[in-house]
Amino acid sequence: MGPRGTLLVIERLIGTPNEEHSDAFFDLTMLVATGGSVRRRDEWAAIFTAGGFTLDSVTPTASRFHVSKATLRKSPGVMPSGGTLSSR
Repeated sequence: MGPRGTLLVIERLIGTPNEEHSDAFFDLTMLVATGGSVRRRDEWAAIFTAGGFTLDSVTPTASRFHVSKATLRKSPGVMPSGGTLSSR
């Protein structure tokens, strides 16, 4: 990804803590069926931060999914992996 790239994640988000019954059911289904879970906005923000990104926005869709937009943190010349960015 280039220094001006954008990362989009399309995912279902849950409220805190599982505000709706459907959220709690979907979270439990994900845990049982796949070993995963549905995350809250703050959990996605922490994941993006750990990966060197900043969560810029979360946009709901007509479905139960949201589009999370993240960009690389503004660290001149350094990528999250420790590599360096080219000056293209």
